[in-house]
Amino acid sequence: MLLEANVILCPSLGESLKVDTDTCLTTPSVKGCSSYDMTKRFGDCMDNAVPHHISKLPQGETLAIDSTQTAYFDAFCIEPFWADAEENSEQKIKAPSHTSSKQHTMKWLCSILSQSPTLSTLLDEIDIEDWRFVISQDLNETYKIDLDHDAVLLPSIMRKNDSRSNLVFNTIRALRDMWYEDNHFDVYDTLNPEELLKWERLRSADIDSFTVLVAWELRIAGEKELWRTLMGSDIGDMAMVFQAVDENQHGLKSYEKTLFHAFRQWFMAEERINNTDSITLAAMDEAIFDDKLQRPFGKFRLEAKDVEERITLPKEIGYLSGMENVLFNPDFCVIPNEINQTHFFHIMNDIQTVSVKGVRFRDKALAAKIFPQVK
Repeated sequence: MLLEANVILCPSLGESLKVDTDTCLTTPSVKGCSSYDMTKRFGDCMDNAVPHHISKLPQGETLAIDSTQTAYFDAFCIEPFWADAEENSEQKIKAPSHTSSKQHTMKWLCSILSQSPTLSTLLDEIDIEDWRFVISQDLNETYKIDLDHDAVLLPSIMRKNDSRSNLVFNTIRALRDMWYEDNHFDVYDTLNPEELLKWERLRSADIDSFTVLVAWELRIAGEKELWRTLMGSDIGDMAMVFQAVDENQHGLKSYEKTLFHAFRQWFMAEERINNTDSITLAAMDEAIFDDKLQRPFGKFRLEAKDVEERITLPKEIGYLSGMENVLFNPDFCVIPNEINQTHFFHIMNDIQTVSVKGVRFRDKALAAKIFPQVK
């Protein structure tokens, strides 16, 4: 049973969660909030978008970057480390510390992750030879992806005990994110702003769900400490739902149903939705004021079948059947945060205008009269 419209469930820090055995959703305290409903079709009338392009990185172990850009040193291609890990799967690599070399850290990391069959299969669907991995001392929480150079920046191992687990989870997330960049970047050319917000939520929910799945496979392979760490993380409620549903499957090896319940659980935390919306809205702002783009967004809406076909496990194994309940239900489509709502309305207002010589006009004809020399 779905939640009532315009009500978001938000688990607070340290709050105990209870799994509903009928819906497999955890149910923390309810918080009412005035929310904008994206099923109201505010932005149906959008022009076609300008194509979005991703530049490819030159081949080589070290990034070849223009001297005006930030250089990445000690950048690695993950492919040889992964191949070595699969070839020597019985070899136990000593866990790295904050003083270990980056080569040793990468070797250990791949030895852990290669134990996941799903993640190993995912690598076959990524142009992995085009990407480079950088363990950055400047990051200590989450990964970043540099699309200009096809580089993935991973957080370094710190003195904290959970930093190795953090590196593992960030690498899983980054690999899934890379899969999106290599296979789905065209959605930004076609979707209107509301649908783009939905898509980024779906993408984030899938990345976190995929992380839970891989962590579960690693737990089965013997890496139980990783699973315990995940249970105490910000997606611990998703891990709890996944484990509860899997244990009710009575030994079935298929994870599609289990993963779908974890995916739905992502939408039960208001903080996850707000963070994703905030990042997406900031990216929209950049696109609007990019002088190279006349119209940064498309006019099309997401259909359930499109999501079910696009967001899959490796080998095109679908797990999101019944997406109508997510795409067209206000429980999943509201913008609960008032700041994000205001930001969104400003964007919708901006895209109705035309920018000429840095001046924005609502009337294209008026803009042409004032600046007739500009096509």
